[in-house]
Amino acid sequence: MLHQLTFLTLVPVFYIIHSLLAQNKMKSRFKLGSKNYRLIYNIISLTFLSAIAFTYYKLKHTPLWSASWPVWIGLALLVLGSVIIRYAMRSYNTAQFLGLEEENKSNERLVIQGLNKHVRHPLYSGTILLLISFVIFKPDLWMCYFVGVSLTYLPIGIWLEERKLIQAFGEKYHNYRNSVPSIIPRLNNLK
Repeated sequence: MLHQLTFLTLVPVFYIIHSLLAQNKMKSRFKLGSKNYRLIYNIISLTFLSAIAFTYYKLKHTPLWSASWPVWIGLALLVLGSVIIRYAMRSYNTAQFLGLEEENKSNERLVIQGLNKHVRHPLYSGTILLLISFVIFKPDLWMCYFVGVSLTYLPIGIWLEERKLIQAFGEKYHNYRNSVPSIIPRLNNLK
């Protein structure tokens, strides 16, 4: 029972803390510099995800359906999601993203090349594919809960992220947002 309650609590708390710590107000409050703040933010996120994974594996798992037939679908989604995330990261400074290098605010630019010319949030697009693959590989109540909470959070995360992007880039981001879909590319725009 303790593991169940812990898991049920950890998942939404992870997203709440993730969102709170990503806010510019929080970053400015701690005065750690972008490098140190981002590094601590990533360590906290990784710690929560590790605790969620650890607790998940302590739970009793009863499959909700037979997982044998869609394994190739799950594998395809896992690979595609991973490739999308990997390719999307090419448009960003990985060292800054991880908190290993100080952000250079004078060089801050709106990323609209690579996958970002097809969708505004390719990292979320890849994450959605990964989450769906998790349910295919582990079709139990607990994984469905984790994925359900995660998919419920994504629109909130997108909204919060876009608020920051509007503050940073103003009309330029508004124009970009009006011409590029959020997470699912338009088929006629994949050239």
